[in-house]
Amino acid sequence: MADPVHGVGGPGTDFHPEPGCLYIAATPIGNLGDISPRIMAAMQQVDLLLCEDTRTTGRLVPSNDRAGQMMSYHDHNEMARIPQIMRMLKEGKSACLVSDAGTPLISDPGYRIVRAARQEGIKVIPLPGPSAMITALSVSGLPTDRFCFAGFVPRKKGARARLWQEIQEHGATTVVYIPARSLIRALHELADTNDPEVCVMREATKMHEEYLFGHASRVYEQLDSRDSLKGEVTLVIGAAQQK
Repeated sequence: MADPVHGVGGPGTDFHPEPGCLYIAATPIGNLGDISPRIMAAMQQVDLLLCEDTRTTGRLVPSNDRAGQMMSYHDHNEMARIPQIMRMLKEGKSACLVSDAGTPLISDPGYRIVRAARQEGIKVIPLPGPSAMITALSVSGLPTDRFCFAGFVPRKKGARARLWQEIQEHGATTVVYIPARSLIRALHELADTNDPEVCVMREATKMHEEYLFGHASRVYEQLDSRDSLKGEVTLVIGAAQQK
């Protein structure tokens, strides 16, 4: 049955991209089974598939399954690509923006193209799906009625110290992305700040997925003895009053 608002088919095989429309589609954060039929159909049928890394997206949607062109769209070429993409959309082409994993624009490029499309009167439609931030919140056991997303943890020690202090002051659960190699250091700093409750989500939905809960000092002790720590990590941090 067609969507009464956007005219977009419900079941994946019934999806037909609208001419001159930009779709924002979420891709799996790990397990490829998490992609919806509707999103897969959109990626196969649009005229232009905008990818953070064409090699990564190419493994999800091989060339023989695509009807349109694949184009790279990332931090380093974003400003040059936008005028070209706007022209194609105005000509009636359909486009779909995806990131390497998860929902586009969440610590990934994309807001500029969405803003440009809005300014040009081009329709922008979301195709919802996985998000590491929401996935981590859902299993954290920390309050979710009010939360903050702070993006990637800063590399510099001073900037990290300010972030940890801000998290404890604003009184809301906070989600950050952090490289696995920097996680133990961050937990040690948090333990020294106010030792908040945390949830570590590592390699979510993948073969070696892991979820750790407790105060920062306790989780630090669990991980500090390991020889190495790899994978994608999302860290959920409780506010001071949640201790």
